[in-house]
Amino acid sequence: MAMAPEFFGTIASHLKSEGLTNTEGWARLIIEKPFGHDFSSAYKLNEEIREAFHENQIYRIDHYLGKEMVQNIEVIRFANAIFEPLWNNRYISNIQITSSETLGVEDRGGYYETSGALRDMVQNHMLQMVSLIAMDPPIRLTPDEIRSEKIKVLRALRPVDLINIDEHFVRGQYGPGVINQNTVSGYREEDKVNPFSNTETFVAGKLLIDNHRWAGVPFFIRTGKGWGLNQQKSLFSLKSYR
Repeated sequence: MAMAPEFFGTIASHLKSEGLTNTEGWARLIIEKPFGHDFSSAYKLNEEIREAFHENQIYRIDHYLGKEMVQNIEVIRFANAIFEPLWNNRYISNIQITSSETLGVEDRGGYYETSGALRDMVQNHMLQMVSLIAMDPPIRLTPDEIRSEKIKVLRALRPVDLINIDEHFVRGQYGPGVINQNTVSGYREEDKVNPFSNTETFVAGKLLIDNHRWAGVPFFIRTGKGWGLNQQKSLFSLKSYR
């Protein structure tokens, strides 16, 4: 079902109350992002769906992992023995991950106003790619073992607090511009977007992973919509995270 994320927990509860989960057959609950709006709402949603489904029936998926390019990261790393001895801070000075979109928010302004690039891309898709690139080889190529190694990477991420956040992250917002001789709107002129919106459509950041493999190697991530506008030298405002 495609619906507003605030109904995810309600739907799971009603599936149980109407008896649809009382079956000896195959049952799965698959939830795509956004999984909550912040930590507390994500925690609440987790509790709601666990009331209706067993943990082994719940799949919190990230569609980015289905992209061929992302799947090939594991193949390149673990199917080519030449890379493993070089995949560390002795031979790599920095890693850069870019996810650019030439289109703007189009007709998704209402949703994007509640998410922004940080929630829409960074805390899920971008961190998934960081963990795939940075993780140690798993004992076996099974979902549980891969997940275990990815979690180790996320736990080793150096925390960024309000004191030093300006040194690690910037936000931006695409403005009006011209693509292929056609005038296109800026983010604040898009449908269902607040004309004074401070929602970011671009995020760039520096992550540091404090473990034996990546100590001292910055991971630069950047993602944004309307990059075709930026390349045409349209108005593109950058600001600190705060």
